[in-house]
Amino acid sequence: MSRRSMCAAILCLSLAAPCAWSAESESVSLADWEGTWISASSLVGDPAMRPACEAVADAARGYQADDVASVLASWYATSFAVLRVADDAITFYEADGVTVLAECEYEFSGAKMASFGEHEFPWYTFEARSGDGACAEYRHVIATEIHTHEGSMPHWHMRYGDRSVKELIHDGTYAGWWPTLAAGGTTARQLAGEMLKNADEFAAMLPTRLSTTVETNRLTVVAHESGDRDTLRLEEASVEEENGSKKFCICRAMGFRIAQMLSGMWDDGAFHPDDVSVVTGWSTDGMKEIFESVLGVAGFAYAENATEPENLTLDDSWYEVTILSAGERFTFRGTDTIYSKEFLELRSRFKKGGESAAPEFAAGRSEVVDVVKTVPFEHMLLVED
Repeated sequence: MSRRSMCAAILCLSLAAPCAWSAESESVSLADWEGTWISASSLVGDPAMRPACEAVADAARGYQADDVASVLASWYATSFAVLRVADDAITFYEADGVTVLAECEYEFSGAKMASFGEHEFPWYTFEARSGDGACAEYRHVIATEIHTHEGSMPHWHMRYGDRSVKELIHDGTYAGWWPTLAAGGTTARQLAGEMLKNADEFAAMLPTRLSTTVETNRLTVVAHESGDRDTLRLEEASVEEENGSKKFCICRAMGFRIAQMLSGMWDDGAFHPDDVSVVTGWSTDGMKEIFESVLGVAGFAYAENATEPENLTLDDSWYEVTILSAGERFTFRGTDTIYSKEFLELRSRFKKGGESAAPEFAAGRSEVVDVVKTVPFEHMLLVED
């Protein structure tokens, strides 16, 4: 399921009845959301949610209950646990429902239509009268109407932030973010009940789960044309020669890990290099060598206007892979779990001839090598589809 259709499904949680919201905005005021509301993010970690997460995981490929809980947490994430709407103000609270994070007055600033697949709906937009202090984080609030789905609990969806309304609605960064507000008094058991009734639909909404259960340092690759299968080991695939000596190449290892995660896309659990194309912003020789020379990917390319190898930052650590037969595209992004800002600055100094940085760089590099060899893949790389 694409991100666009996934978001539509989140809006219509039961998937059984179409959303039918109106864009009429002449009489809209914040008072239409009056009351106390609980953020679903404060409920998803409750033990009562476990059976629902297990049911959804059973209906989804490659998921465990903890994985489902993690996705829900990202969908529903908010910096507050409870909010109260009264007149033209919103008060944001911590989990105790008493400690105030911010109390902000808002002005209605119009309805903006949005669409996901066949669904259209309006975001009702509000701007804080003061963008200073604690209200800066909540400067813009956009909200759907309060609604139910075939007798489900009343709820609504929102986004907020100091970014523009246009960005909150259209920026792909927020495409999978659907903070959900349930009526005051809603319990985790009730939310779990909603999920249990619609476990298959929730499973269909989950992002494609790439394999992280393959043997830690082994990868099966299906050869071009012949179909022969070859088993590669991380240590062997990641070795490169430099100045007549061999060393472990971090870039090669990253490519190897990406191929391992992708192997779950094929029924045989092996990596099919003839069925992928790769574009990356990480412009090192090692990245080209692992995909082209070691794995045998013909469709490899560096991004246009890629950063020079000696100036790479974490923003350049992205790897866009297309599964040709499925028409699916994934973008892997490196995290600071592997490439800290300090390490990359040190690397840049060393690559530019800073020999004085060599001992410190060697020590930092050794730590990164340990991470690549031992840290679970999903902690090293974020995956977007």
